[in-house]
Amino acid sequence: MTLVSVWLWIAGATLAFSLAGAVLLRLGPRWMLAVTALLGGGGVAWLAAQGADSRIMVIKVSVVLGAWMVLGVLKVTDLAERGWMKVAVVFVFVGNMFSIWMRELTVYGVTLNVVAGLVMMATVALPRTVRVDQTPRRQVFYGLTLPWILLYTLWDINVLLIIKSIGSEARDGIFGGSGVAQILGTVLACRFRPERYLEARIHIMSLYILCASLEPISSRMLRTPGWNTPEVTLPLHVAALAVAIWVVVRSIRRALRGEAPQNPVELAIQRIRRS
Repeated sequence: MTLVSVWLWIAGATLAFSLAGAVLLRLGPRWMLAVTALLGGGGVAWLAAQGADSRIMVIKVSVVLGAWMVLGVLKVTDLAERGWMKVAVVFVFVGNMFSIWMRELTVYGVTLNVVAGLVMMATVALPRTVRVDQTPRRQVFYGLTLPWILLYTLWDINVLLIIKSIGSEARDGIFGGSGVAQILGTVLACRFRPERYLEARIHIMSLYILCASLEPISSRMLRTPGWNTPEVTLPLHVAALAVAIWVVVRSIRRALRGEAPQNPVELAIQRIRRS
C-alpha cells in the first residue's frame, strides 16, 4: 500500500469505528444487554472453539468481550452503585493496560513509552468515580480527564505501532493502522467527553477484536508494515512522556490545592500531607 492509501484507509476505518461506537453509546439498556450478550458471548464461544496461538491473547480477548457483557449488565441493574463493582471495573481496565505494558517492557526494556505507561496507570481515575446515570439510556460515567485520555491515546498508539500481538515477539507494526483507527474512533465516538470515554472504549475495543478475529473482515484489516522506525516512534515516545509529565504536574498541583483527589497520585499526596 502507498502512504496515501494507508492514511485514507485509517481515515475510513476511524470514521467507521466512531460511528459504530456512537450508535452503541445511544442504545437503551435492554438493547445494549442483547447486543453485548449476542456478540460478546458469541465471540468468546467462537474463540474457545477455534483456539489461538497465544494463551495470553485468549485471556485478553476473553476479558475484553467479558467486560463488554458486564457493561450490558450494569445498564440494567444497580451493580454500578456497589463499591466492589466499581473496583472490579477499574481493575479490569487497568489490568488490560498492565498486560500490554508488561509485554512492551519485556520486549523493549525501559523506554520513554514504558515510563509514560507507568505514569498512565498510576494516574487513572479512582474507582469511586464510576457511576451509571438515572436517565432512560443508563449511561456509564467514569471520572477520566482529557489530559489522561491524551496520554493513554499516545501510549496505546506507540504500542500498537510496534507490537504484532500481546503473545508474540515484537514485529514491525503490523497492527498499527487498525490500532490507530480504533483508538481515534473511541475519542470521536464519545465526542471528547472524558467521562464517557470508558464506555466508548469498551464498545470499540470489542468491535475491533471481533473484526480482527473473523474472516473475511480480518484479512482486510490494515497491516501497515514499516512503521517501527526511529523517525516515527521517537517523536511519539517523546510526546507521550511530555503528556505524562503534564498529567503528573497537574495531579500534584490539584493535591496541593486541596481539591478532591481524582487519582491514586493525588490521593497519596493528600494523605502524606495529613500524616
